[in-house]
Amino acid sequence: MDMSEKVIKDIIHDAAADLVADAARRIFNKGVEVNTYTIIECLVDDLTFSEIKDDKKKSLILSLAIKEVQSHIGNK
Repeated sequence: MDMSEKVIKDIIHDAAADLVADAARRIFNKGVEVNTYTIIECLVDDLTFSEIKDDKKKSLILSLAIKEVQSHIGNK
């Protein structure tokens, strides 16, 4: 992987992390338990809205964020 590919990968990872953090913050502010399942549910809702708006960039990043959160289910 060359340097430009690493930079792009880092930017996408940071964007996905920001979306996960935003979802957790919104869940917390509603007084709901924040866990992997509620975060995934929130991200899936966001993905649905971004697909309705035809926002391909956000849809891609949300899909990656969902996969990343799912990969942590059961890990402690």
